[in-house]
Amino acid sequence: MQNITYVFSGNREERYLKNKIEAKDFFYGLTELDKDRYSIEIIEFSNNKNIFIPLFKYIDVFFQKVVSLPFNTKTLLNSRNIRTFINTDIVVMVSETVGCSSLPLIIISKLFFKKPRSYLFVMGLYSKRLRFKKFKFLHNAVLKLNYALLDGLLFLGEGELTKARKIHKKHDKLIYFPFSIDTNFWKKNNDFKVEENENLIFVGNDGNRDDKLFLEIVEKLNWHNFTAVSSIPSIVKSKLTNLETYEGQLASNKIKDIDLKNIYQKSKIAVIPLKESTQPSGQSVALQCMSLGIPVIISKTSGFWDNHSFKNYENIIFVEKNNLSGWIDVLEKVYNDHDLLNKISQNARITVEEKFNLKNFTNKLNLILDNSI
Repeated sequence: MQNITYVFSGNREERYLKNKIEAKDFFYGLTELDKDRYSIEIIEFSNNKNIFIPLFKYIDVFFQKVVSLPFNTKTLLNSRNIRTFINTDIVVMVSETVGCSSLPLIIISKLFFKKPRSYLFVMGLYSKRLRFKKFKFLHNAVLKLNYALLDGLLFLGEGELTKARKIHKKHDKLIYFPFSIDTNFWKKNNDFKVEENENLIFVGNDGNRDDKLFLEIVEKLNWHNFTAVSSIPSIVKSKLTNLETYEGQLASNKIKDIDLKNIYQKSKIAVIPLKESTQPSGQSVALQCMSLGIPVIISKTSGFWDNHSFKNYENIIFVEKNNLSGWIDVLEKVYNDHDLLNKISQNARITVEEKFNLKNFTNKLNLILDNSI
């Protein structure tokens, strides 16, 4: 039996150990691992207490502000986690912050103990906006060190993978690994009909959500009702009368999966306005909505995760002109076109069921863990 350690930023260990999991989307294969093959441990960010914390904080600030990379070593670098890395066979790290923060642990364990095999799910590491361009060489040096130490970088989006290939001479460790969802949980109810709903829904918190553009859309289309599930301050504090807001995000667990599912199913269309980035933003929300049969309208950015599986006005709607007028034009065009919306709803559901389900995700993960790819 092999030891495998998952490293998350938070909000997974308790839910996993106490079996409080609803949708399995954000566990990245952990819930599907064969318990007869793997002994599982979970590490999460925590408030460490040791004499080196002030030094770690200084290092984190340097890398965050000067090198433009999300280091948070003060939450991971301790003797317990060092022992865990030394004694485990495989480490799976989820998110760029976790990957950067785990770098000292990887260096120590691989330098002195030649283990573990380590993999990182990439969701923005190569899409950071540089604060100081003159330090780009340091930024890229850390990325190259990361590549040298890790056994695989698993990219959730094709756009970011393309960018990474321009930085690294070798590409054998760069693997396209599309995000997948729990299609058994995000399952369309038999009585759900697009034409019977009126609300347009916005869900998300990451920095690539264009909250300013979203609020402009809500204000402009003041005869439509909007729902937002978000902790973005501008949205939470909005006083727009046609916007109902639920404050929530994965880290806070304020909105449970079943509550979000119920909110989704009262919606007619999901709107996902994004800022331009190579990061695959809006991915999970789009796939959840598609799985429930809710048509998705999303900004067409260079970070869209899969340009082969999704076709405009077939199983998704892209807004090519990503400004207020572009969004209004598309929404006014499709809102009452129920034949089009039902076609997109049906096709999107089929696409997600076939290509973005947890079974496919788990099968590919098992191949990686078995060193087959």
